This record gives sequence, C-alpha cells and structure tokens, in this order.
Amino acid sequence: MSGTIMLSKKKTFDVRNVDFNLIVNALRNRVGGSEFGKELLETIDVFGMNMICVDELDANGLRMFGSFVKEFGASLETENKDLSDFLESVSAEIELDERVARR
Repeated sequence: MSGTIMLSKKKTFDVRNVDFNLIVNALRNRVGGSEFGKELLETIDVFGMNMICVDELDANGLRMFGSFVKEFGASLETENKDLSDFLESVSAEIELDERVARR
C-alpha cells in the first residue's frame, strides 16, 4: 500500500504507507490543530484516503507545506535517508510549482 501527495492535477508523489504515516504524524504534530492543518489532513481525516492534497493551496499555503517538507526531510537525513531523499524531491517540485515560482 502507499500514500500519495498530490501537488497538482498532473504531479503526484507516491510513498510507502509506513513513510506516509510518518509524514502525516509529523504534519499533524506541527499544524494539526490549525485551520491550515485541518485543510491538509481533510482527505485523510474526513474522507479516509491516504492522500495529502496540496493542489488547491494558494502560494502561501504551498510555501508553508514546502517548509514543513523541507524541515521534516532534513530531520530524517541520517536515520531515514530514503524518506529524506523522497521529501527532498517533493520540496524541489514545490519550488518549481507555478504558484510559488511566479512570485
């Protein structure tokens, strides 16, 4: 099984379910109680799907999510290199996304 981060309608990232759960738990710990966190976790908490959908976030929301991805990936660099590398690739795509890049 896997989880998915949906960056845009055309760009998605699939990750092992165990790693997806680590990402979700870290995200929940960082922003879970905020409106932003509720929006990011809605697909999981309300609809029961293993997806984090950031495709409809505005530039600020995508930057916030990108900051989380970058920081969480860096914190895993020595203990979970594969997940860290995965998050680095997600972060790179976020930086190239037109919502962030056009500013």
